[in-house]
Amino acid sequence: MKKIFSFLLIFTLVFALVACGPKEDDNDDVDLGGAYVDETVLMDGYTSLYNESPNPAIDANGNYTVGGVSFSTVDHYDTTYATEPTDSLFNYLINTWTYNSEQYTNMVDGLVENDNYSNVVGALAAGYKVEENADGIQIKENVPWVENETGAV
Repeated sequence: MKKIFSFLLIFTLVFALVACGPKEDDNDDVDLGGAYVDETVLMDGYTSLYNESPNPAIDANGNYTVGGVSFSTVDHYDTTYATEPTDSLFNYLINTWTYNSEQYTNMVDGLVENDNYSNVVGALAAGYKVEENADGIQIKENVPWVENETGAV
């Protein structure tokens, strides 16, 4: 009985696979036209969202101008939270929480960083020199520093 059941099961599976296969005259090749080329034309009055140049600096009134249109920045911050943050929650030196890492990666700048081609370029450092007993790093001009004790910039 087991042999007959096995034979019928195998016969049914083979028949189903053969019946579902492609037909010989089934030739529905679709020409996809090669690589996609973006040919979008920007309509009049619209500002391009392509990163063709960096955003301009914000002026003293909190506005910046892109493509002749002036935008104002928001001067308040709204948030909803479940618990009161503690001192150690956002301290990236002692807390290795994944979500913390995602945030401080964009907020803390180092002396050097890697560019798009993995070359080491200066972030806060303008240059460096190597001497016999010490290494020197020149920081870029007008980088604000905060005093730890007083909080003065």
